[in-house]
Amino acid sequence: MIDWTDNIQQGTTITIVKDNQPSYLTIDRENPIQINQSKKYLITKIKGNKSDVLSMSHYLVFINDRYQWRDSVK
Repeated sequence: MIDWTDNIQQGTTITIVKDNQPSYLTIDRENPIQINQSKKYLITKIKGNKSDVLSMSHYLVFINDRYQWRDSVK
């Protein structure tokens, strides 16, 4: 998951990111967290990830529907 998100070029449109999303990820696109002009989409499932020792939450961050970065928080 980190390899994929870290290789998305900043400024890529949300449509292109969605079209290239790996099948092993599930992203909640219906309930983004909106802060000013940015939207954070939670990665809700990583298939095959049985134990997240750190219990991290991972988000894709977009501004004006263009990818900016991955945000991981505990």
